[in-house]
Amino acid sequence: MNNSKTMVLIICTGNTCRSPMAECLLNNAKASDEDLRKYLFRSAGLFAPKNSPASIYAQQVANANQLSLESHSSIIVTQNLVDQADIILGMTMNHIQQIKANFFVKTKEIFTFLELHKDSQSDIIDPYGLAYSEYVKCFSDMKEALPSIIKYLKGRP
Repeated sequence: MNNSKTMVLIICTGNTCRSPMAECLLNNAKASDEDLRKYLFRSAGLFAPKNSPASIYAQQVANANQLSLESHSSIIVTQNLVDQADIILGMTMNHIQQIKANFFVKTKEIFTFLELHKDSQSDIIDPYGLAYSEYVKCFSDMKEALPSIIKYLKGRP
């Protein structure tokens, strides 16, 4: 890892739907915004199977938005990843609680994905195993929150 980059760790349950889509959205924003190039966006799951691809519907939603999850391979959250993280974004309040309960967390910047947008600890629903329309809604909720997250990241020293 390049230590000069600020790492944003995005957490969900299985690292096959929500967190990969969020990572993809943030990396896409970084590609067109020089201020975000100091960030490294990584995703992981609390109960992730090792090396699983993004779910088919997550890939389809990404493709429909001119993004790609084809090279995604799931990873599980480890203490090493948590140690590297400068900012942690969980898809749900439960994810944040699980991280705090099971890992030593040195960063004070730990939020739900929607917290910076709605100023609440709302959850991004888990579309896993649900209809394609639920993946679309999940992606839409994350995309709506993106400007608030980017504003927060740009406002950091």
